[in-house]
Amino acid sequence: MTWNGIVWCTVVPVLSRMEKSLNLVEGERLELECSGWGWPTPNITWRRQDPFNGVESNLTSSTIIVASLSPSPHSVQLKIEHVARSDYSKYMCVASNTVGSSNATVLVRVKGIAGKVTFV
Repeated sequence: MTWNGIVWCTVVPVLSRMEKSLNLVEGERLELECSGWGWPTPNITWRRQDPFNGVESNLTSSTIIVASLSPSPHSVQLKIEHVARSDYSKYMCVASNTVGSSNATVLVRVKGIAGKVTFV
């Protein structure tokens, strides 16, 4: 007896390698890309964490999320056209599917422009 068929294997999401940290100056552009694959195709999201206490917060209104249309590898970009010092944070990319999840974190440091005085 011979069997013909397809075997589907489930795979926990795997993320592409990312920078561990970035140093920017106020006004510069931030662009982070997170790519991953797995089966079923993972859902990829971005989260923001306080760099000091790890508490999650919402992405700012100036943050743009762009998802690719190709299913594999699936990628999602996080963009901030003009970073502010308030964008200093850890940004976590999370890929998840029904099998599990994986994540990668990038610390984004933003320093002020020399000679500019900012009142908080």
